[in-house]
Amino acid sequence: MRLLGLYDQNLPVFKDVRAKRLASIEKMNKLVTIMPRLMPKIPSRVFILDKNDPEWDDKMIYPIVDYHSLMYQFSYWLLFTGLYCYNWNVLHANKRLRHVKNFYPIVSGFFLYNMAFDYNSQLYKVNLFENYCKVRAQELFNENKYMLKHEHFKQLVYFNEDMKDTLNRVHRQANNHNSEDFKDSELIVQDFIRRYSDPENPDTALFRPDGRIKILN
Repeated sequence: MRLLGLYDQNLPVFKDVRAKRLASIEKMNKLVTIMPRLMPKIPSRVFILDKNDPEWDDKMIYPIVDYHSLMYQFSYWLLFTGLYCYNWNVLHANKRLRHVKNFYPIVSGFFLYNMAFDYNSQLYKVNLFENYCKVRAQELFNENKYMLKHEHFKQLVYFNEDMKDTLNRVHRQANNHNSEDFKDSELIVQDFIRRYSDPENPDTALFRPDGRIKILN
């Protein structure tokens, strides 16, 4: 979208001109796609845990608060309370139904207590599990933080910042709908790719002497 200039809303109106603009950014898209492939390799355990670790044999299920069950319990209490309010005059006017009138606070309190107890117990389990995950993550970080000082990781940080800066400098300098639209930006990206290519092995270079990308297959 940025190469097409959509953020500036200057996409051509006519179909053939739009097709030429799409063709003009094809080479730039290929160059930008190559950039992440040059990223230095880093220790895999920096960001990814070992899936063969015996610690993960015990599959822990993340506890949740069962709001659906709580809503069902609340609907039952609401229905019971609605029936009591609807028959208020009958229950309080008839002395024979005085026990039914006295029975409502007990049942209503039981419903409310059961809902509060279920919610608090489920929330307590969630907080315990989150606290365990936080403590375990901190332990794993302390065990593996020495890998963050690895030379490859430093190269990765520098590479990411350099790639971010390079992409910020990519811009459309003309609207001729040909290769001159990104003339300077193409040189900037090619220079980035050459910096991170292996100069001691020219056969692996990504460019021909005329500056075009090698097509190996």
